[in-house]
Amino acid sequence: MIERLPVIELVEIRSSAAEITAVWLPAKDIRGFVQPAPMTRPAEPYPFPIKMFPEYGADLPLWPQGWMSLSQLPLSDELRAALAAWNDFYDKHHHWETGWNVDPSEFNRLGRELFEKTRVELGPDYLLTYHY
Repeated sequence: MIERLPVIELVEIRSSAAEITAVWLPAKDIRGFVQPAPMTRPAEPYPFPIKMFPEYGADLPLWPQGWMSLSQLPLSDELRAALAAWNDFYDKHHHWETGWNVDPSEFNRLGRELFEKTRVELGPDYLLTYHY
């Protein structure tokens, strides 16, 4: 005789700003036991992680790690323009195969400066990391 696994059914979903809770109950098994098995998952990591690194063809060198678009980030237009110019410089002067065609020291200095400005504008709800 082949033993069938119990069917699982979702019986309840509760949600709040901090977590989503689902309670799954297996259908009655062979012995008639039914036990709730609550599972929880945080809605989003806090603070929200964002990576900063230049990339060919990107609008901005910011990479949110989750379900967020760049337009949702609380950044000034001035800082967005500076970040875009920094990424464009990388696009024009760094080749993935041959490296830099100019001295990258100014690019590196400006990257660290933009990282600090971006970190301040984003505030404590975001965890910005610089990858270059």
